[in-house]
Amino acid sequence: MFDNDILITKIDKIILVDDNIHGQRFSNYNHVLPTNEIYCSIEGDVDVTLNKHQYNVVAGDVVVLSQMDHKRYTVERNKLSICIDIYFSTQKPIMMQDFKKISCADKPKIQALFQKAFKIWVSKKDGYYYRCVGILYEILSLLQEKNYIPDKKYNLIKPAVEYIENHFADSNFKYSILSEKCSVSYGYFKKLFVEKFGVVPTKYVTLLRVNYACDLLKTGDYSVSEVAALVGIDDIYYFSKLFKNETGVSPSHYK
Repeated sequence: MFDNDILITKIDKIILVDDNIHGQRFSNYNHVLPTNEIYCSIEGDVDVTLNKHQYNVVAGDVVVLSQMDHKRYTVERNKLSICIDIYFSTQKPIMMQDFKKISCADKPKIQALFQKAFKIWVSKKDGYYYRCVGILYEILSLLQEKNYIPDKKYNLIKPAVEYIENHFADSNFKYSILSEKCSVSYGYFKKLFVEKFGVVPTKYVTLLRVNYACDLLKTGDYSVSEVAALVGIDDIYYFSKLFKNETGVSPSHYK
């Protein structure tokens, strides 16, 4: 949905918009949007028309408006709404259509993050700005996730995920203890893991190793055999085959 290298340069403001205060059911906007805008609908039901395209936004939806020189859109409120808006700038334009709606009704954590950011922004306590930038990055990260499982399920496999993240480069990495760390059967662990990450544990570890190997090779400080050892693979021939399968090129030709 977004580029992976979005760099937030500034949060301009975080506001709560409550239509119940002014009671307008129809609004017509025609102005410049100098920053990006992302908002979460807390409650309500509105129809937004932008560039002849109509979108229905309900509670739990997140809407992203990219920075644009001129914006004309109308809002018709079928039910008065409450939303939290974050206006922010990035180092380079967000490459997406002008209007993007993401249904997040099944991701209550995102709505909670918007509410948290608003409270912190309004408080203006020491460090509030940096905390809000961190929360916005977390929101963007969650919106990027293609696979989602409720926190209750994720917490079951979290011990194994933390083990993988801390030890994937160990040469004696043990897949057998993953389900044991979660106190569930391997079959159920694997099912939840695939729901969350879209791949089986062995494939996930391979991807982590190859991604790490790419970073090491880019530095130019290590030989292929040294990189293989640093990502936990003792057999350089196996490493080279694995690397090429994932990247399409051999490690000796990777730049």
